[in-house]
Amino acid sequence: MGVLHTPSRHTFECDGTQRVFPIPSLMISQDFVRIEIDGVLQSDRKQWDIVNNSLVFVLAPINGAILDVQVASDSESLGELGMIANVDILAQNITNVNKVANNIVDIQNAEENSIIAKEEAWRAEAERLTANSYATEPEDVYVKIYTSNNDGTFTVTDTTDYSSYHWEKKAASLIIIGIIDDVTSNSNRTYSSNKIDTIVNTIEGNIDTIEGNIDTIEGNIDTIEGNVATLNNTTVKLTGNETIAGVKTFSSSPVVPTPTTNTQAANKEYVDSKTLNINTLTDKPTPVNTDNLVLQEVGGGLKKVSYENLIKLPPNDTNVKTALNASGTAPIFACRAWVNFKGTGTVAIRASGNVSSITDNGTGNYTVNFTTAMQDANYSIIWGNDTDQNTVSDFSNRSSTASRQLGFISSLKTTSSFTIYSGANLQGDVALRLDFSEINISIFR
Repeated sequence: MGVLHTPSRHTFECDGTQRVFPIPSLMISQDFVRIEIDGVLQSDRKQWDIVNNSLVFVLAPINGAILDVQVASDSESLGELGMIANVDILAQNITNVNKVANNIVDIQNAEENSIIAKEEAWRAEAERLTANSYATEPEDVYVKIYTSNNDGTFTVTDTTDYSSYHWEKKAASLIIIGIIDDVTSNSNRTYSSNKIDTIVNTIEGNIDTIEGNIDTIEGNIDTIEGNVATLNNTTVKLTGNETIAGVKTFSSSPVVPTPTTNTQAANKEYVDSKTLNINTLTDKPTPVNTDNLVLQEVGGGLKKVSYENLIKLPPNDTNVKTALNASGTAPIFACRAWVNFKGTGTVAIRASGNVSSITDNGTGNYTVNFTTAMQDANYSIIWGNDTDQNTVSDFSNRSSTASRQLGFISSLKTTSSFTIYSGANLQGDVALRLDFSEINISIFR
């Protein structure tokens, strides 16, 4: 067996601000250093590191604390320092994994918990792989550090540390006859290969426990993902397009915006603004039934079943006559089209009703076109024109001025248009076609 060396010890009294403590002894790695603060082993290696042979803490130890640092120079002198630290770290990892499992409790946050659980499981797997590397890497092969990429893959980093298996083999090569477990040498404890085997078995048992916890977490993840899929298929979302089957009964009326297309729901305000109120009519019609229309009074309004005709009024209805200032029993008839247009220069409509355009066919020749066609060509044409003078026109064909006239040809009357002519009868029975500056026409049928 080789010569055993006593680990060097360095003691500091902390001032509450100092984070960096230079160490005179050569520190090979964290595995060769044991740190205690006020007698408490600092096994969480995330809280301290070795930089340029100095011990560097993430947070400065509190004021008045006693920092005790032991540094081993070789594997035989290391003894149980590194092993105990590794076991402590594995125990901490087991605690962290259990915390992850306990956090997966709320099905309403299933998707978020699933992501968190996956990341924790991957990190736990990385720690398991790292712990396994510390325990089982072959002799003279450096230990590997596994870091999760949070997507199921891992980044592998080589260290300058050796595994427990490596040191077991090294210790076995140093065994001599008569050495037993827990041999004491120079007041420092060292172990035989049998003791090391026991420690390694303990570490491997911890690894098995971690792997079992990972399996449990992965099972919980599968359950959560199944619940999320079920919720996605059975619940109504706040956004997006969905088709909902079956009858749904609302305890309160849903609030809908003003409709913009024919297939959208309408709110009460919109319906009220579009409904004809029968109470506003001065002469309410009795319910009407025809081939195309059924009207009924319902709650003070009209319910329309068919819409070709809205209301059927009797001939010569008194209400209509009153509205048109007509009296007597003679019937009333509506003008079906009318126009006031300029017939000189560029022909232009000044005002009109059911007249779409005027076609200029030449001097004193115009075609009037209807917007909506007449039922036949048996309509009546009534016209008038200006005199183009400031005095009343003399319509005698023997006067000093021309007699201005309008006329039409029956054969050119159609349901969609008719043609008129304008001109004058000069002295001496001379006829002349002329453009008139204003022509007024009304159509009755």
